[in-house]
Amino acid sequence: MSLDPQLFKPHVAKVAGKLIDVAEGIAEGRVTPREVQENPFRDALRERTAMAFVTPLIIAINVGLFLTIAYKVDGPVGDPQTLLNWGANFGPVTTNGGWWRLVAAMFLHAGFIQLVVNMAGLAQAGLILERLVGRLALVTTYLGAGILARLLSMSQDPLGVTYGSSAAIFGVYGLFAATCLLGIRGRTAASIPIGELKKLVPAAGIFFLYNLGVGGQHHLLAFGLGFAGGIVMAMGISERKAQGARVAVTAAATAIAIGFMSVPLRGIADVRPQITILNALEVKTTSAYDLAMLRFRNNRITRDGLAKIIDGEILPSLASAQERLLAIRGVPAQHRPIVASADEYLRLRQDSFRLRLEGLRKSSMKTLQQAEVKEIAAREALEKVKL
Repeated sequence: MSLDPQLFKPHVAKVAGKLIDVAEGIAEGRVTPREVQENPFRDALRERTAMAFVTPLIIAINVGLFLTIAYKVDGPVGDPQTLLNWGANFGPVTTNGGWWRLVAAMFLHAGFIQLVVNMAGLAQAGLILERLVGRLALVTTYLGAGILARLLSMSQDPLGVTYGSSAAIFGVYGLFAATCLLGIRGRTAASIPIGELKKLVPAAGIFFLYNLGVGGQHHLLAFGLGFAGGIVMAMGISERKAQGARVAVTAAATAIAIGFMSVPLRGIADVRPQITILNALEVKTTSAYDLAMLRFRNNRITRDGLAKIIDGEILPSLASAQERLLAIRGVPAQHRPIVASADEYLRLRQDSFRLRLEGLRKSSMKTLQQAEVKEIAAREALEKVKL
């Protein structure tokens, strides 16, 4: 008895289709070979977008950059200077021609655990959103939320070295939340089912717990921005992907917000180099005067010689330091009180040496006593100059 091969063709086609579904699921990390079953939601995703490549690309850039830094750098990957050299955000550098760091910083990670947690969190939501809402909507959210959160962080701490993709991923989860909410009305096969949400819980939960303890305010802002943009872009998501016009409007609004936040931050100055030299300057000028006084008392220099050291060496060094300090533009609001104290110290210290010079030339004890009072006030001002 012979069997007609034509009878097996429909069955072979069905099995082949199942195998393709399994292969895609395994490639995207959604299923194991044992989880072969019909999934209308996955079928709907496949109809909208054949495969996701933007999310894997973002993950690949993050991982590749981390491995490259680890290979090329002798010291720890998480060293702030190392991260700064590779594109981390730092107010005085970013706002003085290095705006590209706002993007570069969100692909840098200081440690392997941080990298794994963030990439796992991104994969869970990104692979679904890219196929359900669309690639442009995902990229707009990822970059927009990451940049705006970075700008907020820089406005609060201009001299902090910041990096990491967590804020951008919080924005992606904001988009995911909006998509779930809008998918409740008029549910279709493309509405995210409860079963898919349950699969996201472990990695997403770890991501949120790991990152909320650090930079919580910035992360919540990013989540809110992603959610707000998602409400605009994901309208009618049960029937279709995000429309190009809605994505364009969201991208334009995000660009305007970025520009609005960037303008006040232009030209941030790092005052630390000028501030940190003040203690050394105090030691230098005091030592120079004490040495000159010792020589004067030992009759090795005259009164005029002592006055010349004050007038020709000490006062010019103090005046030069004050001139450099006052020439700084773009001092962050947090450092303006410190700069004011530094300016007060330099002014009082110059007054003390001028009075000392006058007292020496006129042999006036009263003037020399006034100089002592000014010197004490100057040192009190210097105590306030702390970063």
